[in-house]
Amino acid sequence: MEEASFLDSVKSDIARYVGKTEGFALVTDVIEQCKLRLDTDEIVTLYEYIRNESGRLEDEWRDEFVEIFSNIEPFLPEAQY
Repeated sequence: MEEASFLDSVKSDIARYVGKTEGFALVTDVIEQCKLRLDTDEIVTLYEYIRNESGRLEDEWRDEFVEIFSNIEPFLPEAQY
């Protein structure tokens, strides 16, 4: 339950900063916590939330997301352009 609350509390901020900057540099600390606290399904949920809410095309930030969350790419949906 705690993990779902954590994801809910950070996903809007992450999506907002990705929307503004096309990347994750301004939320490095939060991303590090995500890496420690979220499981694969939750990371995919975060990805989908960013895709749907950031206002950015996936090709602007997907590679960085995959680099940050190593081994997640096989679980991600295909990019929508």
